[in-house]
Amino acid sequence: MPNLTLKGAGDAQESAIRIILKSLARPKELIASFLIASSLILPKQPRSDARVPLLAPSSYTYSIGRLPSQTAHDFGNSNAGKAPKINPHPDFFFFLTGETLTRDTKMLDYVITAVPQEAKHRQGPAYLVNGLTNKGWWCQFGIGYNQIMSDGSIARGFNIVYEVFDQNMNTVYPAGVGMRGGVLTMPGGIGNYDKIEVSLRIDKGRLFMDALNTDTGRKMRIQFPVRGDTFVGLNRRTNYNGEATGPMTEWWRLSPFNGKQKEVDYVSKYNIGSAFVWMRGIHNKEIYSGMDAMEYFSFDNGKLHELNFFGAREYASRNEFITGTIRK
Repeated sequence: MPNLTLKGAGDAQESAIRIILKSLARPKELIASFLIASSLILPKQPRSDARVPLLAPSSYTYSIGRLPSQTAHDFGNSNAGKAPKINPHPDFFFFLTGETLTRDTKMLDYVITAVPQEAKHRQGPAYLVNGLTNKGWWCQFGIGYNQIMSDGSIARGFNIVYEVFDQNMNTVYPAGVGMRGGVLTMPGGIGNYDKIEVSLRIDKGRLFMDALNTDTGRKMRIQFPVRGDTFVGLNRRTNYNGEATGPMTEWWRLSPFNGKQKEVDYVSKYNIGSAFVWMRGIHNKEIYSGMDAMEYFSFDNGKLHELNFFGAREYASRNEFITGTIRK
């Protein structure tokens, strides 16, 4: 057999091809040779890791009792890369821009644009859909960018974020993460400016949190038993625990809000009759620099209403909510 030159092939591929070619002269050995060659060419499957769930081709469901240990405690370490660590308990400034719905509903559904943005120390915001049940349980579900983990590291890029509180504001899901919530990898990942459909549904005491990346078609679901059978609207901004039903951009920062926030769109599948649009900056549980504003809007047409305060802006209509300054 003449010598072969396999341009661009690695050692494994070259060995595999030579095995197959040599076996052509001995047909009985062809099948065995092919199997050996395949093991050289095909990449080895990665070793199973509890922090990397095995995903179905197009979707994955996390249910209570089957949730991998991929919570805020270890996920940040495995994805932090070279991001600088932050003190797990620093002097945080907490900036919220939200919309509180005034009518009860069993279903919330928003398409959120995954807009990357970060503060001085690279930590970014969470784009959330909140649901307050008629039994006082509160759930938050959405996407987060460069989220600070409980060990002070940063989960780089966009990931799914979630948390469920009981009526006393104790975190019940995921367990053991304090007030940081859980972080999970979206099947197929979330790219910058992908559109993610985020929905909350409550049915017979069970909460369904669904996410669909409309750009890739990949989806995931988280399920958890909760108390209540509907999400309640309020006739004020929030209840006494600061909880409400509706979309919200949440940003933990290491410095006061400077008014620079990119436009983030939340587009609802359902028309909303009215809502409280509000913003609040908190430092050590106190409102800082008077950063506290709210306005009630009745959405009787397609008009986009604006709340502008301290350099922060929000906009709302009957099927859209926007945080940050609209791009001209």
